Amino acid sequence: MQLEQRGIDMPELLDIAYRKGLTPAQRIALGKTIQDYDAAAIGWDTVPAGQPLREFDVVWLKHGGPIHFGVMVDGITMLHIEEGAEACTERIDTVTWASRVLGVYRHA
Repeated sequence: MQLEQRGIDMPELLDIAYRKGLTPAQRIALGKTIQDYDAAAIGWDTVPAGQPLREFDVVWLKHGGPIHFGVMVDGITMLHIEEGAEACTERIDTVTWASRVLGVYRHA
């Protein structure tokens, strides 16, 4: 089921986060903006650490800078894409990703 079918709007920060050509300093500043963003004001709740993840949760990750997002397709698998690569699914509980989670958001 697609996000729009569920009536879920993605925060505009996702559009900003994936702009090409950001310098490392700009990416760090944007990471701070995301951290301070009031997601609840637009219908997103922060998922407390340790709470099980669900389909359509958005995972904020540190990967090549503080800006990378994945969308959970089930409780342990996220869909994400990196610049210059194909979209892929990966387990979030691996050594590669588990320590990189900066936050998780769920549409209220």
